[in-house]
Amino acid sequence: MEDEQECNIGVVSEENVSEILSNKSYREKPLKTVSLCDKTTSALIDSGCDVCLIANDFFNELSAPINQNMNIALTGIGYAKVYSRGATTLDILIDNHKYKNVNFYIVPKDSIPWKVILGNTFLRNVLTCMKDCEVWFTPTDDNFMSCMMSSYDELCDFPDINHILDERVKNEVQNLVTNYQPQQIKEAPIQMKIILKDDIPIRSSPRRISQTEQGEVEKQIKEWLDRGVIQQKMK
Repeated sequence: MEDEQECNIGVVSEENVSEILSNKSYREKPLKTVSLCDKTTSALIDSGCDVCLIANDFFNELSAPINQNMNIALTGIGYAKVYSRGATTLDILIDNHKYKNVNFYIVPKDSIPWKVILGNTFLRNVLTCMKDCEVWFTPTDDNFMSCMMSSYDELCDFPDINHILDERVKNEVQNLVTNYQPQQIKEAPIQMKIILKDDIPIRSSPRRISQTEQGEVEKQIKEWLDRGVIQQKMK
């Protein structure tokens, strides 16, 4: 019997695949070149997808092992269901870095308009950074600042110091920028008070954010809770 998982996945109905492929917005999705078993393709980076998916026709090109006991039913947008053929565990090469033992569910080729979708089972184990539709990854055990100074140089807008001819001065400038940490030296005597017109709680619809943003949100919420700025709703 197939096990139906309540998880969000990037699947669409078969009749909508050709429409998505011809849509300009499709070409503006966050895609990343990946290599599986020496086969290269573009993978969609989807933080709203709980699992990693691979299209059946692309999987057949890999000559990879399959676990047919994991032929589960996956629930997508609008509660559309896609039944996987099984699952496979593969190493994946991205930007010359190998990520080992990534689990993929194998789905019909017409159920996703991409050959590979990288979901949260992969994204939660790496540091992900996005700018527009460009995506950078680094393993979570790598030094973050080293990553920022190498593969994320363009994103971080590190100042161009190539015009400095003296290598000693250039190194001092780079160290100052790299090691700079802002410090609060004064307190602003300002207090804010929000006056509500009624007792109806303020609400906003949830939206998708990246793993990096999620970490920052949780850090900010904890700080506000510790300082008493906000309080947790009692059940």
